[in-house]
Amino acid sequence: MVAKGDMVYAWTPDSGLLEKAECGGAVTALLKYALENKIVDAVLAIKKG
Repeated sequence: MVAKGDMVYAWTPDSGLLEKAECGGAVTALLKYALENKIVDAVLAIKKG
């Protein structure tokens, strides 16, 4: 069971995505899943620069 204050580590199982993503690619994988399954219409990603 997960309790308040616990830390959870996550990463993508997609090796191609893992090479390009930062910090394990978990957020990128979740957003990709949401797009592919039409859960969302679009994703806005902002890059500092």
